[in-house]
Amino acid sequence: MDDFNEVKGLTSAGVTEHDELAAIDHELSQIQNKMNALNDRKEYLLGRKQALKDKLMLKKSAAISSRDWEGTNFPWSKDVKKVLQEKYKIKEFRPFQLSAINAVLSKEDTILIMPTGGGKSLCYQIPALVSKGILLHFSMQKEQCYMISSDAVFFL
Repeated sequence: MDDFNEVKGLTSAGVTEHDELAAIDHELSQIQNKMNALNDRKEYLLGRKQALKDKLMLKKSAAISSRDWEGTNFPWSKDVKKVLQEKYKIKEFRPFQLSAINAVLSKEDTILIMPTGGGKSLCYQIPALVSKGILLHFSMQKEQCYMISSDAVFFL
């Protein structure tokens, strides 16, 4: 009898293979619709996540840029001034040097663009001298390597 039902395309419950295929197609269609809905939700959430990250970055950027980086009220300010005067024999910083040094010592991401001769070297040398740790400086200018010596600073 089972051979007869198989030949006619009937299963033991009386459902044809065509019916089962139709049911499978219907279920696959439902799964695909759910996957599409989940992908749409995922795209929305990824976009929202990026928008929130951007908003937080703008807030942080505004807070950082409004800070008085030229100030001398940082915990390291006295040490910075002492190194400038005693190590480098310089009385005052050039424009933007102190701001860059304070930002670096505050552990903020810092980009400094200055012309040749603007005093960029002090902006990473002084933080290395007044803070703990190691600074690796790769320089093509040999005279910069001889201007500074400290157990905490190594030049390669």
